Amino acid sequence: MWSDIQSILDFETSLLVMIAIGYLSFRIAYVERIQEENTTQTVFLSACFAALFQTAANFLSLANFSSKQLPEIAVIGLSALLTLLIAIWWRRDGMKRYAKMWKSTGGNHLDGLHTVLDTIRTGSDFKPTTLLVAVDDGPFLYCSNLGDFKNFPFGPCLIGGDGSIAMYVTHTMPSGGKNWEETEDHARNQITIIPANRVKLIETRVAP
Repeated sequence: MWSDIQSILDFETSLLVMIAIGYLSFRIAYVERIQEENTTQTVFLSACFAALFQTAANFLSLANFSSKQLPEIAVIGLSALLTLLIAIWWRRDGMKRYAKMWKSTGGNHLDGLHTVLDTIRTGSDFKPTTLLVAVDDGPFLYCSNLGDFKNFPFGPCLIGGDGSIAMYVTHTMPSGGKNWEETEDHARNQITIIPANRVKLIETRVAP
């Protein structure tokens, strides 16, 4: 294993930077959207971002060839920044545009994701304002304003890829009950974790 690491460290610095930026951009753009470890997909997407970084670096080097106003480190830094910004844009807006185009050709809106829940929770449009969870053989748990908990640890809520949920509860209602009971103030900063196999129903309102 050490020999493999050593062989990587023997690469030129520019190549190491290109590999690092490519992989970091891939992680930014596709975090939580790849459910299983897929080496081929990881390498291919990282290589795409690495190629984007190299293209930007070549363009800036060419533009800087005659004036020599930028040192090489500045060219590398600007190219890395541009690549990371494109990865962020792709995550926040580019994927949505691609999904719309894909649907217009008859494709599926899931866009490679396994479940509807994955599509919703990883989408940049998902900005929940309230959250209600029905626990199997248990009470209803409700957070009336997720914005109140956005600065809390792991706030305002977490929805795991397996369907598990972590939330701050403001109201509860027993199974079969009709009236909501407000959570006492001292308990509102306690995060509640519901395992996926206990989640019966999820309801949420989202900001427009």
